[in-house]
Amino acid sequence: MRGGGGVVVAGVGGAAATLAQWADDLPLADRLVTAGLTGHRGPSADPGYQNLLSVHAESLAMRGRYGELLEACHGWGILTRPGVRPSASASDNAHLVAQAVIALTETGRTVEARQLADSVALDGPRGSWEWNELLYARGLLHLAEGAPAAALDDLLECGRRQGERHVISPIVTPWRSAAADCQPLLGRPREAVVLAAEELEAARHWGTPRCIGRAMRAWGAATGGRFGLTTVEQSVDLLGTVDTTPELVSALITHSSMLVEASRYDAARQTLREAARHAERIDAIRLRTVISDLLTSAGADPSRPSTP
Repeated sequence: MRGGGGVVVAGVGGAAATLAQWADDLPLADRLVTAGLTGHRGPSADPGYQNLLSVHAESLAMRGRYGELLEACHGWGILTRPGVRPSASASDNAHLVAQAVIALTETGRTVEARQLADSVALDGPRGSWEWNELLYARGLLHLAEGAPAAALDDLLECGRRQGERHVISPIVTPWRSAAADCQPLLGRPREAVVLAAEELEAARHWGTPRCIGRAMRAWGAATGGRFGLTTVEQSVDLLGTVDTTPELVSALITHSSMLVEASRYDAARQTLREAARHAERIDAIRLRTVISDLLTSAGADPSRPSTP
């Protein structure tokens, strides 16, 4: 069968690349994606080929290489110039749309992110992980827009759909951590602790540094106090061992906010400057803005250059 070998390569390569990504081995995932795309000879709609694109897109998002991701999305037809509407067939891979929404959100282009998110109806099959990813991305967008109630609705719906698929691990859609961040903004801190504790337990079962570190940040923030602060410090150390800079920056921001609450302003400023150094290396414009605002609140000059 013509092209059959290429389809097999893409399918096997996509599965292997996914597992490597879930295991926090992004360099191996990159090599497998490159090999799979090079060897693919079938149609672009082939599920194995689309899976390779999904792994590539998510690896870029995990590293904060949002500009590169958005350029790739233009090439794949997810984004079209000058607007950001997907092409007629682009929404067939809702995971790529989700990654584009996240990239637009994190680069401060929330209006475009909203346009893209609203252009795709969330009417995909309830058993589809791709559509659940889109719900998760839309929840993050709502949160960035300052709409925690709408964010929580999308994130809980993502969780319900993942539950229907018997997906407990937060390795793909860490909806509980994001939902835990929403709850205190809505005056429900106890619910935040419950969600974050569930996420941390599931993350420890999975066992990878990124998964555990991300959940520890959410749990420490929800718990608060001295023990919560220590937990967030540990999450920073853990996330510093993997190549997922945006999550490290988020943990540092949470750490600095908790230090301010503890009236440890010098330590908070030092932590924020460390966050700024990491954020300057990636395309995380939204996080840079958050850091700048927090530095001002902590009594620092945000224009002061970061020092190693």
